[in-house]
Amino acid sequence: MNKVLISTRRVYHKTAAIEIEIPSNLSGTEVRQWLDDNEHLYAEKLDDKVANAELYEGLGVEVNGFNEIDADEEHRYQVITKEHGIIFGGHL
Repeated sequence: MNKVLISTRRVYHKTAAIEIEIPSNLSGTEVRQWLDDNEHLYAEKLDDKVANAELYEGLGVEVNGFNEIDADEEHRYQVITKEHGIIFGGHL
């Protein structure tokens, strides 16, 4: 008798989001640099939130702007104002 090896691959993802305050005088081009320079203000909080997030099947792209299908991890930001809601964002 021969044997057969049966394998499976299942892809799952988690998403999480936190809000932090940033200086209101930053221009659109300065926000990303400010976030990069101040990662200590949010990285651990975001990691904790991901650890406790629900697991979903699939890649998680096309959700909240995530679109890097080949990436193992993807980070985005959105600037939110009281007056206008989300005004812009992008990848970190």
